[in-house]
Amino acid sequence: PTHSNDPKQAMAAPAPGRGRRGLLLALIIAAQLHFASPQSAPPSKTSKKGTETLAYDASLYRRVSPVNTSECLDKVRDIPLRVYEFAYDSVAGRRQLGVIGHELESMLPDSVEIKQQSFRNPDAKTQKSQPLVKLQNFPVVDKNVLFMHNVGATQALLEKEQELAVKAAELEAMEASQAAMLIELEERLKLEVEDQVKEKRVLQEAEAEKAALEAALVEAKALEERSTLTKQAATERSTVDLEDKLAAERLAIEDGRERNRTKESLRLQEESARRLEEQRRESELLLKDKQLEQDRELEERRRIAELQRVAAEAKARAEAERANEDVTLRQIRAKGAEDRRRAMESIAAVMDQLGRGSVALLSNPRQLGTLILSIVALLAG
Repeated sequence: PTHSNDPKQAMAAPAPGRGRRGLLLALIIAAQLHFASPQSAPPSKTSKKGTETLAYDASLYRRVSPVNTSECLDKVRDIPLRVYEFAYDSVAGRRQLGVIGHELESMLPDSVEIKQQSFRNPDAKTQKSQPLVKLQNFPVVDKNVLFMHNVGATQALLEKEQELAVKAAELEAMEASQAAMLIELEERLKLEVEDQVKEKRVLQEAEAEKAALEAALVEAKALEERSTLTKQAATERSTVDLEDKLAAERLAIEDGRERNRTKESLRLQEESARRLEEQRRESELLLKDKQLEQDRELEERRRIAELQRVAAEAKARAEAERANEDVTLRQIRAKGAEDRRRAMESIAAVMDQLGRGSVALLSNPRQLGTLILSIVALLAG
């Protein structure tokens, strides 16, 4: 920022942050009017307790204590704000700006209520075609609690803004004082120059009137000029030192801002890399789960095909035996032994497939749990 050397301009410049402070106060008042409930507003009473005057009825409010607004500011700063689509939104495809109850529960548990929540099925063609979808243990966000934390965070920001305004006023006063010093130095230099002109005029008149004193007057003039140059050099040095100090302060402020911007950029890059890595891991896990499920379905299809083949062969042999009643008992026994051997091979193949499927299920606890739940559901009807 540039500083003006005019003390009037420095004094007339408005203190920074006054407009922001007024805007924040207006937002707080408007939000309180919006969220205020007429049922929750008790009659306005003023009661005295000792020497303290309370603005509320002490019989209605107990254990009243002030809030640490700095903690509210820290919590509001850490709340993850998301843009998302809700699966059971009444408007399909709408993206909403807000917080997610599962993420908010660990940070502000008093602002999340776990309960059963009903939603209209967005896939239904009409509202009466299907009943409402009921979600168990759904985290419902209490926006009033979030708003109260936001009020505390806003108050903390206002306190910090007031502190910064006081510091800014002090810096402006210092700048005005320095500007006044510069003006005073310039006026002194101007007076000294005028004095020099007057002295030269007096010396010229004295030379015309008193030629005998010319040497003494010239010497006095030289001494005066040296004194003036010394004063001018001292004044210039003080002015340069002051300008160097102000420039160093400006450079320090700009350097601090640049470091803050660099830190914020690095933090955003690290967060983006972490999110990409998490998405990659989730994709790999989904691919592995799908591959295991496809392998299990393939083994099940092979087992069913083998059973169907064995059943078809047995049926064909039975029909051939009924058609050929003249076949000897020896041939029947030979065919029976061959059928038993093939049946045992088929059973062994089926057991082998079942063993492989069991190994696959045991290696994936998630699929094993799903299979057990399906069997229990079938048994229960």
